[in-house]
Amino acid sequence: MRTSVTLLMFAFAFIHGCSEQHYSEVPEGNEVLLAVFGIKAGTDMKVNEELLAGAALNLQEKGAELIVLGCTEIPLAYDSGSVDLPYINPTRVLAEKSVEMYRSMITAEN
Repeated sequence: MRTSVTLLMFAFAFIHGCSEQHYSEVPEGNEVLLAVFGIKAGTDMKVNEELLAGAALNLQEKGAELIVLGCTEIPLAYDSGSVDLPYINPTRVLAEKSVEMYRSMITAEN
């Protein structure tokens, strides 16, 4: 069984079905781009949440079964409650792994 994984990120907004598309080539790319710039500019977070939810819903309609939040800004505004789609937050994964590695180092030193 194959899962369709979609990567939400800034420079290349989506990698869907292993084909790379520049954000300007897909309608959802502009939503992601506006949300990332909005997050960086400190605009109303609700607007950014709606942009990302719209992009995710459009991708779900195109067959996405999993979303990877591929820019550090996206998890700040991605509202998982507005989209019924599993997702991976790489920033959280990295933070959890960093804590795990630190704890292992401390344990090894003692």
